[in-house]
Amino acid sequence: SSVTEAGCVRAPSAPQNATATSEAGGTGRVEISWGDTSGNENGFRIERRVGGGAWQLLAEVGANTTRFLDPSPVADQENCYRVSAFNDAGSSSVTEAGCVRGGGEVSRWGGFRWGEGRWTAR
Repeated sequence: SSVTEAGCVRAPSAPQNATATSEAGGTGRVEISWGDTSGNENGFRIERRVGGGAWQLLAEVGANTTRFLDPSPVADQENCYRVSAFNDAGSSSVTEAGCVRGGGEVSRWGGFRWGEGRWTAR
């Protein structure tokens, strides 16, 4: 339940199965998607980390949203994403969505990148 007996709202549960993928068609955008596991969120926060930098808030979207397009990932850099749910009681834990090299394909499963029509080791 999202409400305790005393009537206090609990923080929402974390999103599940988050992914980050390069959008089809070579648009350069990155699609971040996740499963909404909570019935009491006010919305979701999407954060991005570029290279080895700090996590920064990229966007906040409304309740029941399960997809966001990053219109401007940093080119030739590793763009990593994570998602959390929030409400008036606080935030859920974050769910890692993975990393995409700006201008390339998803790279969360190892040291490879897509470029010039082929996979290469980084």
